[in-house]
Amino acid sequence: MRAHAAVDPVRVELARCPASGGPAQSLRPTCSLSTWLPLIAGLCVRVDPLTPDTWLDVSTADENPATHEALTAVAADDRWRRIAALDALDHWLQAPLDQSLIDAEKAIARADLREDVAVGPLRTALLGQSVALARGAAFGLQAVFQRLARPAPAVIDDALRWLIDGNQRLAVSLAEPDDLLSVVRAGQRLLATTRRAVTDPDPRPPAYPSRRRRAGRRWISALDPRQLPARVVALGDDPSRGEVVTRLGRVNGITVLDVDVPAFGDLSDRDALDDVHERLLARFVDRATGQVRAQLLLTAEVQADATGKRHVFRTRLPLDNTDSLDPALIRVDVVDAAIERPPARTDTDADLLAVRQAMIRLRDQREQAAIAALGEASTGTGRPMIAELVRAHELSRASAS
Repeated sequence: MRAHAAVDPVRVELARCPASGGPAQSLRPTCSLSTWLPLIAGLCVRVDPLTPDTWLDVSTADENPATHEALTAVAADDRWRRIAALDALDHWLQAPLDQSLIDAEKAIARADLREDVAVGPLRTALLGQSVALARGAAFGLQAVFQRLARPAPAVIDDALRWLIDGNQRLAVSLAEPDDLLSVVRAGQRLLATTRRAVTDPDPRPPAYPSRRRRAGRRWISALDPRQLPARVVALGDDPSRGEVVTRLGRVNGITVLDVDVPAFGDLSDRDALDDVHERLLARFVDRATGQVRAQLLLTAEVQADATGKRHVFRTRLPLDNTDSLDPALIRVDVVDAAIERPPARTDTDADLLAVRQAMIRLRDQREQAAIAALGEASTGTGRPMIAELVRAHELSRASAS
């Protein structure tokens, strides 16, 4: 399963936003699930995905005419808040959703807004984001259209029709629109299909570490969702139980510390992996001082064992060359190198536990909302994403068959 689109400027530009604070208007206290995300033209926002109808903060990372125009626009049109909510949900929601559907919705939401923006830098910036997201989603979106179970609830057909029409309108702006027109044709064939059996919507079960395994000395560290986007690594359902496994071993007479991090999706198709998968780091943090003693790049691997294939990110730290590093006193922090945030010292850190609990709450809340929305159209900034509706439909059809 493709975890992320190959082109996503919202993720790529993440490091440009302030780490904290900034010239912002703070509307309420920081929530557990909030981080600065680029919105448009140097404008960064923080939105709580649990309650996405309200801005938390707005900040400017750059000073240019488009930024000034965007500052004025976001206060006057709720569609900006919907776009910010989509970006926040994309960043935080740890659920098996199709990334191409998420990116396509982000693209067409921006394209629709662009039509009502006066000619100028902001309109140009919206077009650039829309085209990049739509083209990044095009291949995966066609695959979704080819497998989606039919018939589907009216709320899904209406949403897909909106995506198809949006791609067609966006194609008019391009000199070479073939990829978007292919999406349009595949979508039209889907809507013309009256019946199609459901395929298994469940992804490969995440390879959570088992506490029963006792091969060699081993330690467990908890993943920190603040350090990387959702749907890259596999978080467990117990906030107090870690996922990252470290083991002592010997290789060519050298003592090493092997690190295994469970992946969220299928890593078999390397061409489907995006930049995030290529810049994951394992930071070895001293639990007593918080000092990062070492950091290494993680690499994607598919391992075969007695239980089948395990999709993991791995690295190996030679200990003989690391001065007085005691594995028992080390917490392994997994981080996207584009996110600059100090690591938590321990797995019992109160803020870390709070955000892990909030991730589970967000997933469960959004799943229930999507199931409820299948029966009737929902409105508001926090309404389910199209990817959530499709997932709920697939699960409903699978359970009924």
